[in-house]
Amino acid sequence: MRRAFYFLYVTIFSMFALQEVTADPADPFFLQHYDNRNGLSNSSINHIFKDAGNLLWVATWDGLNMYDGNIFHVFNYSKENDFKSIGSNVIRQVTEDKRGNIWVTTIEGISRYEKRTGKFYNYFYNQYQRSRVSEQEYALAIDTAGKVYCLNQKSGLNWYDEAADTFRICDLPQQNSKISKLVFDESNRLWLLNGSGQLDVYSADQNKFKKLRSYQEGSAIVNFFNVNHQLFFTTADERLFTIHHSTFIHKQVMQLKHAFTAMIFYKEHYLLAWSTKGYGVYDLDFQQSSFLQQEAAQMQDVKVTSWALGSEDILWSGTDGNGIIKIYPKTKSFGTIATSDNGMPYNKSVRAFCEADGNLWI
Repeated sequence: MRRAFYFLYVTIFSMFALQEVTADPADPFFLQHYDNRNGLSNSSINHIFKDAGNLLWVATWDGLNMYDGNIFHVFNYSKENDFKSIGSNVIRQVTEDKRGNIWVTTIEGISRYEKRTGKFYNYFYNQYQRSRVSEQEYALAIDTAGKVYCLNQKSGLNWYDEAADTFRICDLPQQNSKISKLVFDESNRLWLLNGSGQLDVYSADQNKFKKLRSYQEGSAIVNFFNVNHQLFFTTADERLFTIHHSTFIHKQVMQLKHAFTAMIFYKEHYLLAWSTKGYGVYDLDFQQSSFLQQEAAQMQDVKVTSWALGSEDILWSGTDGNGIIKIYPKTKSFGTIATSDNGMPYNKSVRAFCEADGNLWI
């Protein structure tokens, strides 16, 4: 019982030890802030990702972080221990394969973290000279079967050969310019955006790809997003388009107020993170909405770089310099039983713990 009490005390203390900012009591959401004071290795976030085990992985400019709901575990580069060390401290992207391995891109190569053994395996780091390193040198994508693909700006698109533990070059039609982003959709089609502002979609068959269609507007396509089972893209003149998943017909859905860098669908609303600061909230018809109005106002001076959905309707926001901001509904964790079975009130102090059917009784 002492251990149970200690566990409960530590849990409650940890919750209140974090900096929590609450809005008006009538507002149904809490905001909670995590930065280097809470154990995060760096407050500038490039990407956040929730894995299949509900662990939150945070890519920062100084280390890879894993948040287990209580504390941050930090992975940094170490020259002395290759198998326990990630390849670089500047982390750009995080994803997960079908075996639960965590894959990350850095500015110098690709690293794979094997959760079962706690070992890192690094790829591409010694393939080329490191004198000229680009922030967008590498990118990762996982297809619907859980297969890993890597974009290397020097060798093009590669796929991971698990048996040989190496990457092999894919059979992809020649691109006129470098690829800047790749995503697999729910139908296992590969979408590629190249440096000339053209968006291409391919069908995949045994690491061979066939181009299905290309998209070009009068103004260059600068980014695209696979959100809410739809493909969206933006243009340099700040227009937002959607592409129908089966007909491939695209249409403009709105004229943007600003360019944006991140997009997510949360509680029947689209959230667009402006490339400067703050974010906009829109309904299903892309009309401006009052949903999360107070939360958006509190974050109007914060630059959001990444979003991820967590369990229990949690929305995680990665920021540029402000760490992570957690937005979550106000819910009452404990239900109080005020009377006994015969309807009489409890009038004596009871201090006990009991677990019944997965519920904790106190």
